[in-house]
Amino acid sequence: MSRFFYFYVHCILVTVVSLSDLGLQAAHRVMSSSPQLALKVLKDIAQSVPMAAKSLYRLPVSKELRKEITDNQKVKVNSLY
Repeated sequence: MSRFFYFYVHCILVTVVSLSDLGLQAAHRVMSSSPQLALKVLKDIAQSVPMAAKSLYRLPVSKELRKEITDNQKVKVNSLY
């Protein structure tokens, strides 16, 4: 199996299995970094999503973070109407 094929298949599996949590995991990584590095971490993730996805999908997302982001999204959606 070629390295490209393995990478492609692995990326598809990661995408299918955990795409819904990838944003939460990226938020977790940014929020857990120091304030001095948070912007750099965000930039690095945003500029290399395919490469960052492999390490991000292994991050556990706490229930508190998941609830806070979900609640914030509901408030934002409700304020549009």
